[in-house]
Amino acid sequence: MNSTATQSTGRGRHYARHIARYAKKNHTNFMLGILFLSGVVMGTLLVRSAGDDSVEMLMRIVGGFVENRRDFGLAGNFLSALPGVLGIAVLLFFLGFCAIAQPIIVLIPLFRGLGFGFSAASLYAHHGAAATGYVAVFLLPGVLLSTMVLILCCSEALRLSCGLLKLIRDGRKSGGEELPVKVYCARFFVLSLLCAIAVFIESVIFFAFSGSFLL
Repeated sequence: MNSTATQSTGRGRHYARHIARYAKKNHTNFMLGILFLSGVVMGTLLVRSAGDDSVEMLMRIVGGFVENRRDFGLAGNFLSALPGVLGIAVLLFFLGFCAIAQPIIVLIPLFRGLGFGFSAASLYAHHGAAATGYVAVFLLPGVLLSTMVLILCCSEALRLSCGLLKLIRDGRKSGGEELPVKVYCARFFVLSLLCAIAVFIESVIFFAFSGSFLL
């Protein structure tokens, strides 16, 4: 009995150390993820505190967008959703070349969370528990996939932007090393492909199940 408890405690400590090391190594991504979740909470609270007229207006916006997507088909859904995600990735790419863009970069996950919070809370405010399936199947998977990729884009943009700021502040290239611009461009190319894949998966889910959840 004591041996089993000791083994369980040992495994728990091992996993805790592993998680702590991973969190320390990827602290920027965790910070950006927390900002996204903070935006979701803020958006939800704002809708809850809004009046009936504001909720109705938000619902008309969300509902109109949903109805339009139902008429697009798979290719239309993909092409209509892609610019919104890919446009943010392109914006982040160029922000990485600005030495003072860090405040804008870190606000992007927050505003994305606000958008999701507004949309989900508006559906719940208008439809109640009937909106659960819709949010779980349509909104959540697509938002999570694309947000994870955009958080990686934010992390890359922050790394280059901070490197440029350090370069300007020091007035010289520290250690004689050049900024990894080629690596930055290559990573953003891959991340842009991942953005397209995330949007495609979201479009497939919407196309496959759009008739199953009618609000």
